[in-house]
Amino acid sequence: MIPVAAGQQTPVYYRPGATGRMLGAIGPTPPRWPGLVWMRITSVITTALIAWALFAVLITILD
Repeated sequence: MIPVAAGQQTPVYYRPGATGRMLGAIGPTPPRWPGLVWMRITSVITTALIAWALFAVLITILD
């Protein structure tokens, strides 16, 4: 909640969540992206698993 006196204005900043299932953030200053760390971690893990699988396939083919 952002307190504002009657007749006054204040800027309000909003950022949506990183995915549709994550909640957004609102405040008087620009908030950080909710869920961005989670998205980065899952992207790194997914990329590592795909690279590992491709490496395993390549080793199997060359063996």
